[in-house]
Amino acid sequence: MIARIKSLWQQYQEQKEEKELIQIIKDKTTKAFHSAQLFLVQKDKFTDSKVHIYPEIRSIKLMDYAEIIFTIPKGMNPEDVARKEYVFKQYLSDRAELETGTLKFVIRIFPNELQTVLYNYDAFPLKNEKIPVVCGISRYNKYVIYDMVEHPHVLIAGTTGSGKSTQIRSILTTLIQHKTPEQLHLYLCDLKKSEFHLFQKIQHVKSTTYTANSLYPVLVKFKKEMQKRGELLNKHECTHIDQLPQKLPYLLLCIDEYPLLQNEKAILSIIEEISSIGRTNGVFLLLSMQRPDSKILEGKIKNNLTVTMGFRCKNATNAAVMDCPGAEKIPKTARGRMILNFDTLETIQAPFLSEEKAKLILNPYKKPQDADRQNIENENPEKESIFGMLGDD
Repeated sequence: MIARIKSLWQQYQEQKEEKELIQIIKDKTTKAFHSAQLFLVQKDKFTDSKVHIYPEIRSIKLMDYAEIIFTIPKGMNPEDVARKEYVFKQYLSDRAELETGTLKFVIRIFPNELQTVLYNYDAFPLKNEKIPVVCGISRYNKYVIYDMVEHPHVLIAGTTGSGKSTQIRSILTTLIQHKTPEQLHLYLCDLKKSEFHLFQKIQHVKSTTYTANSLYPVLVKFKKEMQKRGELLNKHECTHIDQLPQKLPYLLLCIDEYPLLQNEKAILSIIEEISSIGRTNGVFLLLSMQRPDSKILEGKIKNNLTVTMGFRCKNATNAAVMDCPGAEKIPKTARGRMILNFDTLETIQAPFLSEEKAKLILNPYKKPQDADRQNIENENPEKESIFGMLGDD
């Protein structure tokens, strides 16, 4: 009986504390509305005096984080609310994040900063993804994973030291462990000769190029391959290569420092074609760059990028180019932090994979010594099919 009374008393105290905390959050949010001057001015029908119409708080929930839902009066510009996000941070917490809408807005307050996440393939909750891309851990302490078969083209951008290179290393290492060399072919273009040396002798890697001149023949092969796959789809009345009776490998083209190709019109034309029709053909793109440039990220190629990972960038203009607003606010100390643009915007902590650990993981996947990789720099790619499945013309 006494234990029951103690339990009820504890529940009462917890509920009381929760109500008090909710009231505190409500009061601070209301003050934030006022300080941010988020109100409409209307005349009272009876007194003819001015009345301030503020946003209305609809609910406040306490979970692993606090969630505040409010709506703005019709006629208020939603962009005015978005511009005043800093005011909510001043009143509520530096870790408050604002999700914007047209009428409905959500503020989430997270108790802790995102921490460094060490790469651990066995810890990834992979399910039925055919080509899984592990983005990292969200504010809700859950892994964010998507399937490249459904979302085929990704842009990864960020300044030196932001975590961009580590993320590319992590993505490729995961795919190599998840798919056999027969199921996935990797084609790497390392224009700065600094990113892909770890993967050169991996069985999945069919070519590594370092210049635009050596990349072009590979892309010509890609173009021919997509045409052949398209003909097969038409012949078998299929909409995706996964439906074909003959299983074909997925092809992933990774280009580091994509802007260095901005004057290569023939190359950009084929890459644009891949971005347009690659999904049904099982041909995917991973493009990376340090500084997003509107001159090269324009037109079809930008519209066809289905996922963007925006690590720390120099300014708001760069963040806007890659459609990851807020990436310019990521502190230098938060290496691996990114704004993920995937359906919605979300702050993510990418898994950290050191070169040393990657070497250990990748070692079992290397080619035998007597079967070295095709060297695109020194060999004529016209001599044999780099895809090794459908004969070239």
